[in-house]
Amino acid sequence: MSNNIARFIYNTLVDRDNICNLTLEAKVLTDALRSSDKIVIYGKRDSGKTSLIKNVVIPDWLRQTPNGMAIYIELYGVKSIDDVAEKLTLYLNKAYQSTFSLKATLRSTAQIIKGLRPTFSISADGSMEASVRAIAESTHPKIETFFDNIKKLHDSGVQVAIVIDEFQDVALAKGSEELLREEMQKMPFAIPIVILGSKQHLLAKIFQKPKAPFFNWGKRLEIKPLPVDEYNDYISERFSPHHIKADTVTLTGLQHLLLRNAEAINMFCSHIVYQLGNRTDSDVILTAEIIETILQNYVSSLGGEFETYLDNYTKNELKVLTLIAKQGSLKNPMGKETLAKLKISASGIRKILDKLLDHADIYREETGFVLSKPLLMYYLRDWRL
Repeated sequence: MSNNIARFIYNTLVDRDNICNLTLEAKVLTDALRSSDKIVIYGKRDSGKTSLIKNVVIPDWLRQTPNGMAIYIELYGVKSIDDVAEKLTLYLNKAYQSTFSLKATLRSTAQIIKGLRPTFSISADGSMEASVRAIAESTHPKIETFFDNIKKLHDSGVQVAIVIDEFQDVALAKGSEELLREEMQKMPFAIPIVILGSKQHLLAKIFQKPKAPFFNWGKRLEIKPLPVDEYNDYISERFSPHHIKADTVTLTGLQHLLLRNAEAINMFCSHIVYQLGNRTDSDVILTAEIIETILQNYVSSLGGEFETYLDNYTKNELKVLTLIAKQGSLKNPMGKETLAKLKISASGIRKILDKLLDHADIYREETGFVLSKPLLMYYLRDWRL
């Protein structure tokens, strides 16, 4: 650990010192970049995969690869091929600017990389901004142009790594899967490609359907929930400077109360520190009863945020979300009892579940359909009939 006080971090990328465990996953990914592997990483929302790749794996690879250029791309929310092409172009520009930040280096690179034209501008704060374009590029970005530029960078001696986050959203951008697969197939083997996703339902459509363009593409790595014992130690370490203590049974119960969702646990534990930390010189001993009381008050305090979030759903979608929240899991959504409670047709429920799965609002577990956001689950339990 660093000299800084260990903290509960949420709503942002977690820095290296505050990532809990994931050391094995970090090694697998770093090795994958070194060996030019193609790999798909799946992890539920808030599982730490983006923090791991951006704050640990990529920096480590860049330190070990002096001539390396890591292109991180996020495809969240893309709905068309044009959206995908624009995102690829924007992130290539950002990576290029970050890698070749000095004007002299950019000019030198321009001489090496034939067919590319680096451009320079000065931003409002006086810093230099750079981007790279194909000389013969049309006015609209193209997916093919992105991969052509990658190949030219590679041919010039730049060691390129491609990391694509929230890749599953290409399933909602008609025609982009086929084109991306075709272009990736043309890439030199030496270029590693890491794909990350959080929407299991869409990822299954992309990588598991026999006729899908990416069927059986790459290796697989799943980011699973953090080991309970190690996360208990992580929580205790961050409670300790604030004179808060809890036994193993209590901390384990806290984790399960929040469905072992790391982001929700960090949010709630940070709130516990705010409520109870450093009130006296003596330690505060957490109990299950204290945790449940604080959780109920905390969820209530977030009501405005939750209501704004819930405005995005239709009346019937809210019915389904609320039923799942109150039951904990929905085992038989097409059963007579469920249909009677929801007063929605079986086909209507099926469409709603598919949409909620596509957007990772819910997950399909062995126990049935469950909500992806544990704090929202408690809010729906308390504030919906």
